[in-house]
Amino acid sequence: MDYQSDDDVRTEDAREKKWKRFSDDVKFAVQKPLIRDGKTIKRGTTLIALGTLQHKECFYSRLLKQPTWKFRNEKGVLIDDFIDKDGKKINGLDHYFNSGLWLQFKGILFNFKDENHLENAKEFYYKHEEKMHYPMLWAEFWDCLDMALQYYENPASFKQEVQGDVNSIGEKWFKVVNTEPRKTIETHNFIKTMLLMDPASTNNGKSDYCAYLVGSQSDTNLKYGRKAELAKINARTDFDKYIDYAIKLLKEYPDITHIYIEKNTFNGADANQLELKINNDDVLKYRGIEIINEMQRKNKDDKISTIISAMNKGQIIFADEDTEFVDQIKDFAGQKYTEHDDAPDITAEFANRIENIEVIQKVELFDRRKLGL
Repeated sequence: MDYQSDDDVRTEDAREKKWKRFSDDVKFAVQKPLIRDGKTIKRGTTLIALGTLQHKECFYSRLLKQPTWKFRNEKGVLIDDFIDKDGKKINGLDHYFNSGLWLQFKGILFNFKDENHLENAKEFYYKHEEKMHYPMLWAEFWDCLDMALQYYENPASFKQEVQGDVNSIGEKWFKVVNTEPRKTIETHNFIKTMLLMDPASTNNGKSDYCAYLVGSQSDTNLKYGRKAELAKINARTDFDKYIDYAIKLLKEYPDITHIYIEKNTFNGADANQLELKINNDDVLKYRGIEIINEMQRKNKDDKISTIISAMNKGQIIFADEDTEFVDQIKDFAGQKYTEHDDAPDITAEFANRIENIEVIQKVELFDRRKLGL
């Protein structure tokens, strides 16, 4: 059993508590050797710690620094870091998977204009398999192609989990944010569309914008951020402006059927006000728009991590024009290392919720008289 969980690493206080419990309690609970007349009657307990390095100050990282412990820190992919001609330390894994044949492989894999990009990338690998093979710790259990695909999905996570590289913590989570011109996005056939809004408002006076995302799922199962904006609105001081902007987006995108609003900030007051304005609007009141207003109790990092693979595979696509929103996603490196997380947070809500909403399709009755019957 792994002695260290994610919750034991997430905060400085949690890391300190884990180490203190081991130092003050666990290590003193072991059975000491029983020796009589110079003979060992009963052998003592041997502590063996097996786990993954998750932070520079996590339990296992601290254990490695103890002179009273022997340790082995194994890497899954046996590629070493190196020093370049300028004396700079280069991550060997990143260099390897972003050069030579693997760089060509990456170009094919991330060519989202080709619907067969994954299959074509695999075909390229099999064509050059001998040259693209690299040494691994357990080569009989692991496959070079599968490991490489896992790396490209989330390099930071791969380096942490497979390589035991705690220096990768704090790296940007999203290596690829796929974009298209807004005009191109609007040519796709959408089967579901929703509006997500986050007042991004706190009591510290620093929140001067609200995050809005008009997101759709296409008939090819790709997800599109058709309008992703960090609007310059402070919801606490300009509450009506915050609501009115949502009304504007509802009219701009008539296929919106659902609205998601996080309940934590206004405890449902914004959802009630928005519903009232919709019902008083001569056009919107007939749309049957459903408002989802729920408290958020999930850890944001855990939630945002669910979209890393989809983002890095280019399955969530944004408009070229929405640079501020996209840049905030690109800058995300986990809550501890990122100033703003509203864009990746609302994107994760969209990607997960759009799968579960149900849209009732309108049925058009055909007049049989037009058939001449």
